[in-house]
Amino acid sequence: LRAIIEEQKKRIEKLEDKLAYYDEAIRAKVIRSKEIEIRDKRIAYLEKELREAKAIIKKLSRDLVLAKRMHLLELKGTAVPLKVLESLTWKEIEKLERSARIKEDDVIYVVNPSGAGKSIAEYLVEKGIKALISAKTLPNNVYEVLRENKIP
Repeated sequence: LRAIIEEQKKRIEKLEDKLAYYDEAIRAKVIRSKEIEIRDKRIAYLEKELREAKAIIKKLSRDLVLAKRMHLLELKGTAVPLKVLESLTWKEIEKLERSARIKEDDVIYVVNPSGAGKSIAEYLVEKGIKALISAKTLPNNVYEVLRENKIP
């Protein structure tokens, strides 16, 4: 009877060892698959960032070519380039300043001038713009500031 009990204990011990080995193997597989999943997500994120960066580079390259052409036309005096603002707001002016800079004798075209204030008009006068063209009627306060400074 003792021999049978001893044999059963050894068998249980071997089975527990096997179970521990399989448990460790499964844990390693789970960890590896999680690491692979994290790596794949990181790769997808980086690929997305790369696509976005390439799109920005492409747009900036086109903008640079256009800016060079505009500059050449401006230097030759054959054309007057218009700088376009979607709306006459500080946000749009800052955006234009970052991309093309408002300089003396610039002609600015505004798609929607509504909501513009006197301070914006004074800023444009300070910059020395040549003219402000608008698709819609200018607000009175903007019109008055431009008229006082003889800017059409």
